[in-house]
Amino acid sequence: NVGRVSAPGGGATEGPAAAPLRISSSPQVDQSPTFSPDGRLIAWSSMHSGSHQIWVSNSDGSQPTQLTHLDAPGAAEPLWSPDGRQIAFNWYSRGPHKVGIADADGGAARRLTAGDFDEGLYSWSHDSKWVYFGSDRGAGDALWKAPAGGGTPVQVAPNGWGPVESLDGRSVYYSGPEASIWKV
Repeated sequence: NVGRVSAPGGGATEGPAAAPLRISSSPQVDQSPTFSPDGRLIAWSSMHSGSHQIWVSNSDGSQPTQLTHLDAPGAAEPLWSPDGRQIAFNWYSRGPHKVGIADADGGAARRLTAGDFDEGLYSWSHDSKWVYFGSDRGAGDALWKAPAGGGTPVQVAPNGWGPVESLDGRSVYYSGPEASIWKV
C-alpha cells in the first residue's frame, strides 16, 4: 500500500500529525507514489483493479480515482507535469513499452508517440510542453523529446537515456556512453 509520514524535522513529532497515514488500501500491489507540484494530490500505480493502473487521490488519501483504464499489463510510474495538469507514465503493452499521458483531472489516456519502439526513462520540460524520453527508434538507444499534446518526436542526442532538463530549460543532462553524464 501507499502511505504518508511526516518528514524528519517536519515539525510533527507527536500526535495524529506524526502518525503514518494510509493513502491506499488495496489487497494488491500499490507503488510509485508521487505528489502533484502543489502537494494537494498524489498519483500512484495500483493493481487494485486487476492490472497496473494509475490512481489519483487527495494528499490525505480521500477520493481515490482510477485515472487510467488500460488493457493488462497496464500503466505504472506516474510523473506529474510541472504545471500539475498532466501525468506521464509507463504504458505497458504486449509489445514495446511506451510513454503515456493522461490529464490529471480525467479523460482518456493517450500514447505520447506512435510506432513500435521501446520508450522509457521519461521526464518533463519545465514549461510542461515537452516530454523527454529514451527510445530505440532509429539506430540504437537515443534521447528524444515529443510535444506533450502530441506530435512528431525530435531526436535530442544519440546514445542517451535518463534525461533531465536544466532549471533554466537551456540544456538537457542525460546518461550517455560508458556510464557517463552528458549535456546537450
